Amino acid sequence: RIITTEHLARTEAFFRRHGGKTISLARFFPFIRTFAPFVAGVSRMDRLYFTIYNVIGAAAWVALFLGAGYLFGNIPFVEHNLEFLVMGIIAFSLLPAVYHWTRQRLRRPTDVLPPSEQDAA
Repeated sequence: RIITTEHLARTEAFFRRHGGKTISLARFFPFIRTFAPFVAGVSRMDRLYFTIYNVIGAAAWVALFLGAGYLFGNIPFVEHNLEFLVMGIIAFSLLPAVYHWTRQRLRRPTDVLPPSEQDAA
């Protein structure tokens, strides 16, 4: 089972403590941005509370990238290498997901029994 009562209770407790920060900061992380509203709904986060922090996150996201575009848009290096910079930003934003996926894959138990258990079987 993916969603258990224990997971749901832990999620509700997390969103009671960190819900506003999570919703606002989720805008800046591609995969978290996708699932945060779903998890907020599952954990029964107050709609007004969610909306306020969602608008704060959206305003911060827009202000950051609008400001960055204004500041860096007229620099010749940026202008001539924009596609490489965009690919770099995308690659950089994927690094946390790749790290956690790799870490999880390395921690998975193998199907092969250790030598001491193979002798006993």
